[in-house]
Amino acid sequence: MDGMARQSGIIKLKGGVGDLSFYKSVDGFVVRRKGGPDGYRIKNAPQFARTRENNSEFARASRAGKLLRSAFQALLRNSADGRMTSRLTQLMLKAIKDDRVGERGQRGLTDETTMLVKGFEFNINAPVDRIFRMPFISGIDRVAGKLTVTFPQFVPAEALVLPGASHCRLVVGGAEIDFCEMRFVAGVSKSVDVDLAAPKQGPFVLNVDVTAGSLLPMFLVFGVTFLQEVNGQLYPLQNGGSSGLRVINVDAVVG
Repeated sequence: MDGMARQSGIIKLKGGVGDLSFYKSVDGFVVRRKGGPDGYRIKNAPQFARTRENNSEFARASRAGKLLRSAFQALLRNSADGRMTSRLTQLMLKAIKDDRVGERGQRGLTDETTMLVKGFEFNINAPVDRIFRMPFISGIDRVAGKLTVTFPQFVPAEALVLPGASHCRLVVGGAEIDFCEMRFVAGVSKSVDVDLAAPKQGPFVLNVDVTAGSLLPMFLVFGVTFLQEVNGQLYPLQNGGSSGLRVINVDAVVG
């Protein structure tokens, strides 16, 4: 048995039996064979130099993805799919491998490669351009430390896909992120609750302030949270396929 295989049958196992490991993943209940070189050899043997380099860069990509997620954690509760973390890590790894300066195993995110994050969908089940079908303008003013998204007046029934919701909320997040020092400054701005039955809504201008004059990469995300009114109270839909969040703009000092 190579790699992993799915468990079949009524009874699903977790744990270890002999040289087999049984566990639950995003792919369901799977089983894989234990084995391979021990940790000491991987860390020290010359023949595993490439493995150590790959592991180092993967760990760096994982930390970078976690930092970006942390910056926008307040918006991710209902706007992320089950594979978002792994997809973001793979994107960060691609950005790290595009580093043209660092040596193999020591490459990292650069101001230039962070631009690859633009367009990332945190919920591939609800791409933002599918659930919000109206143009908007985004801008990053580095000198003032202000990230802005401007929405013109719109008709909700024309602008939004309505997944059984009564209202929605437009949300914007902005962050400056230091991937070397592993820190960030971030903020969130939200529109009023938009009545999807209203003839017109907006215009809206949503701003987030970060550090004026910062030289760090800046990220701007936009999303839509759908809500349902029940007895006068609004509750976010939690079906996983309605609310979305996307990185719509990235600004970095290149050169």
